[in-house]
Amino acid sequence: MNFEKNAVLETHLQKVGAEHVMVQGHPAGLFVLFFTEMWERFSYYGMRALLVNFLVSTIAQHGWEWTNSEAMKLYGLYTGMVFLTPLFGGIIADRLTGYKKSIMVGAVIMTLGHLAMALEGFSKSFFLTGLVLIVLGNGLFKPNISRWSANYTRIKEVKRTLAIPYFIWVSMGGLFWG
Repeated sequence: MNFEKNAVLETHLQKVGAEHVMVQGHPAGLFVLFFTEMWERFSYYGMRALLVNFLVSTIAQHGWEWTNSEAMKLYGLYTGMVFLTPLFGGIIADRLTGYKKSIMVGAVIMTLGHLAMALEGFSKSFFLTGLVLIVLGNGLFKPNISRWSANYTRIKEVKRTLAIPYFIWVSMGGLFWG
């Protein structure tokens, strides 16, 4: 059912020439792709860099004073779920929502997760809820953003212009925290 919806949308976009709208020599949709991938990487690598440090820091340093062992268990669970949930996100997109809607919903859920974590000072439940939301949003976002970029690389003129800028923009998100 969703494959039919995506096919109808893609046919419509081809009719109106949407994939030929260019911005600085690149298809306009690539800029959205670049920036969403970049911020997803920023989110993931930022969490990897800060999560354990926050959990083991003292209360005076605004941390939770967990033991290193406890913090590493949560970190391992978080990282494992970040890699597991895309399996389910791909299935959801294939059977229910389509990949474009999954990308949008996943991005919104990850944003809500980061907002919840910002409210950690009010209650520890905000922090844990935020982690769960980030994992769930990533599950919808990650496999489907790859499909979106794969659709762009099928366009011959995009193949020539995509590789270098795509990897630069996507890697910048990880570079900020690397």
